[in-house]
Amino acid sequence: MLCRECSEPIAGSYVTINGEAYHKGCFVCKECKEHINSKFYSKEDGFYHESCWIEKHAERCVACGHPALEKVLVNGEAYHK
Repeated sequence: MLCRECSEPIAGSYVTINGEAYHKGCFVCKECKEHINSKFYSKEDGFYHESCWIEKHAERCVACGHPALEKVLVNGEAYHK
């Protein structure tokens, strides 16, 4: 079995995501490059820690510019609830 990230053979423990195998050391956050050991998000370009995904991909409040995780839309624009 080959690692989806590095294409090297896998011996020992590994992580399986969406049917693909990764060395534990290869399963890292696309943004901060740290190992992922908890909740994560995936995008077409890779995997992200929850906090990195929020910072990079979450919709932003138009009033303050911070991620608006719980939001309301007003005229198509996001605001904090």
